[in-house]
Amino acid sequence: MKKPLLFPAVLLAALMPALPAGNAFAQGLTGATVKIDYLYPTIKAVYTTLGTGKVTNSGYTVNAFGNDDYTVTGSTISVTTVNTQDVTYTEADFNGYRLSVLSGGASITNITIDPATTQAGFGPERISFDATHVYLNMERLVSPPGLNVKLDLDFTSTVTGLCNSGQTAATSSGCTGVLVPPNPDGGGPSRDGNWDIAYPYPLPLSRIKPPCMVTSYIPAWVDTPNGSWLPNNASTASEWIMPFDGENDLGQGWYAYRANFPIPSALPGGGVPTG
Repeated sequence: MKKPLLFPAVLLAALMPALPAGNAFAQGLTGATVKIDYLYPTIKAVYTTLGTGKVTNSGYTVNAFGNDDYTVTGSTISVTTVNTQDVTYTEADFNGYRLSVLSGGASITNITIDPATTQAGFGPERISFDATHVYLNMERLVSPPGLNVKLDLDFTSTVTGLCNSGQTAATSSGCTGVLVPPNPDGGGPSRDGNWDIAYPYPLPLSRIKPPCMVTSYIPAWVDTPNGSWLPNNASTASEWIMPFDGENDLGQGWYAYRANFPIPSALPGGGVPTG
């Protein structure tokens, strides 16, 4: 939310998953189309393209010169020496692999070295990445037969059904991006199409009655903020929401807001959401 509600009273946004799950949430790289290049002797020089394909549930594997199998799954990358003899990577500025995500999949946000890695001399300094690329520099390493490198990938998915405040009601296609005309100072009839406020307010909440147990909500008002606050024209995607008499002094207590958004049936790593 670009524009928070600023009150002396405590603000609590209770986000309740209630809309049907209709958005596509990628499970890591499963279903993504990827390309694997071998880079040598620099990180900008493509020595050869090893393959382009889709990552299935069992992964996608290419072979490098009869020496190594490079496999990408929904959440891992592994390099396994299939040659019956040690494979030596010659010295260069860069001598290794680049994974490019061409379409689909979730954004890569972190990479860690899996404990299954056995490659001597391999450390995090040999890995670089961004949201759609992973670079793996193997130069000067000697790889014996078997699994040598395994990387665990972390991802981020975007919840596209969570609408900014001040917009008209979402449709089956998602958030509209269309703003409701704000009410003038003193209040008016304009209501937010997606965000509600618990009513009556303020709420006398306690540890015995947490905010998620509140059941009485009404659509929140879209209002013009106090002149000393961030003006509405600071954003074309959101507006202020507040109680009807937001320009006046309000009692201390809880002002709880909620919005509905879809929850995926599985997280990017394959787990099931539980909280």
